[in-house]
Order: sequence, then C-alpha cells, then structure tokens
Amino acid sequence: MKSFLNAQFHSCHGSNIILCGENRTALRKQSFANGICFSEKPLKPGELFLIEIGMKEVGWSGHLRLGLTQINPLDAFSDGNLLPQYALPDLANLNLGTSWIFPISKTAPMQSQNSIIGNSKSPFIKTSCGNVHRGLLQPTTSNKNSSEMLATDTGSRIGVLYIPTKENKDLAEMHFIVNGDDYLQATDIPYKKSNLFVVVDVYGTTKQVKIIQVNGINTLQSLSKDVILNSVDKSLVSQLPLPESLKDYLHSYS
Repeated sequence: MKSFLNAQFHSCHGSNIILCGENRTALRKQSFANGICFSEKPLKPGELFLIEIGMKEVGWSGHLRLGLTQINPLDAFSDGNLLPQYALPDLANLNLGTSWIFPISKTAPMQSQNSIIGNSKSPFIKTSCGNVHRGLLQPTTSNKNSSEMLATDTGSRIGVLYIPTKENKDLAEMHFIVNGDDYLQATDIPYKKSNLFVVVDVYGTTKQVKIIQVNGINTLQSLSKDVILNSVDKSLVSQLPLPESLKDYLHSYS
C-alpha cells in the first residue's frame, strides 16, 4: 500500500470557515458565503484530493464548488488583501486563465464529460500513488447506494486530480471523481507554469466538508517507477536508455 499526500486545508481561508480535526475538516459557521478553502500544499500530477460532504444546511441555493488554481493563497491574500467571498465568479476572475473552478450540481459536476481514467472495466482509478479501488471513493455514511446518491448529499465523496495529456506533456486535464464515477472537467491546463492548489468553496447548502485519506495499491509499473526515480537524478531521466513512452511516464509523475 502507498499513502496519498497528507492533505490538510490551508491556514488562509474564508472568514466564515472554521478548521478542525487537524485542519482536515472545514465548517462554514454562518451565512452561505466566505467559505473558500485551499489545499495546504500544491497538488502534484496524478495526486487525488478527496473530500466528503459532512453536513448540509437548508435554506440556501447552490452547492459546493471545486477546482484548481495557480493563485498561491499565502502570496495573494496577505498584506491586507482580502479573500473573495465566492470561488465563482470572484476568485475565478482574478488573474484570468489561472483557475479552473466548477459548481457541483445534484446529478454531476456541471459542464463535465463522462470519462474513464484507464480501463473502463477496471474497479480501480489510476493515480500517481497507485491504484485506488472505486469502492473507497463511494459513500460510506449513507443508506443509499452510489447510484441513488446525489453528488450534493451528505456523505457524497468528491475528488479532484489532474494528469498530463498524451498529446502535449506541458498541458494537463482535470478530472472530478464523484462517488466513484469519473468526469473530465477541464483541459489544456498549463500545469508546469505554476503550482496548482485545490480550491474548495463550502458554499450554499454545503455546510461542512472533510478530507478523506485513502491508500493506493502499488502496481508493478508504479513500483518500477519508484525504483528508477530513487536511483537516478530526476533531471537525467531524459538521458536514460529507455523507450520514450517510459520516459514520458517517469516525467509525468516525478
């Protein structure tokens, strides 16, 4: 087994957010806005950032917003610069072309396409930390099965990750994993240009979210990758006498 990043929420967050549980739970204490949170650390290619909706609040419209941004929260929102009230459209409109944020609807992420990372018949989702069984990405706190579960229900599990594209290794595509189902959400993300932080807006009816830590199952391919990268300088990978496809794989997850 291989552990995923030890994920936490960033100390920079909306004025209505309270962090608890070792900064892995974000609760919006009042209103429906000022609930923006960031990942404490940038997300690496292939890493999965998974959250679960822990609480809802009736009386508001709209739901969770999720995505990635190249805006570093510590740099952008210090020295008196206020964090926007909303991820959409406020944060997304800062430094245009540096954020990819989308609302979550009851049935699926909005403006998304159904897709599969890897083999559509496989019970696993491929990540840089190994393969994750889809069962771990499905709700565990509800009497409903995953097919009956709304994406905005309490207990719903929603993850985000990005992977380099095969056509252009300088660009990546962002996927949402909603209760085990994969959705292609954005393409042509220049991930090498700057670090990508996860954005979670605890907005509207979504009252509380918590980060779920999961483990990946190492494949022979990922084990071989680890052995190679631990034995050579990563900057020298392109000079190794290996097939180009293997060098691309090593570069993608190094």
